[in-house]
Amino acid sequence: MIDLRQKDHRAICLLAEKTFPVGTEIWAYGSRIKGTNHETSDLDLVVHFPKTLDNIESSRLLSDFIEALRESTIPIIVQVMAWHDIPDLFKKNIQDHYQALWPESSSDPLRKPQN
Repeated sequence: MIDLRQKDHRAICLLAEKTFPVGTEIWAYGSRIKGTNHETSDLDLVVHFPKTLDNIESSRLLSDFIEALRESTIPIIVQVMAWHDIPDLFKKNIQDHYQALWPESSSDPLRKPQN
């Protein structure tokens, strides 16, 4: 379970829906998943882009999403990274303990990202 207010969860999902193409997934990881967070802890997100997107386009979309989050009324810091930019060792840590944020139906702990 992601420790996040429902209205903030909905806001992030709406921004993702407006920004990302079909096939994109967002996973949450870190203290808000592990239950070690406090009220002002940041939310750590990783974006999995479809293989059909090149790095230039995925970087542009990621920048747009981060800017939209900054302009939103979400009261916590949201850290966002692209899966393809994360070192392999750190990917393993995320895969061991994450929750799909968007789309919500992609939450399958045995599923490996496409990228």
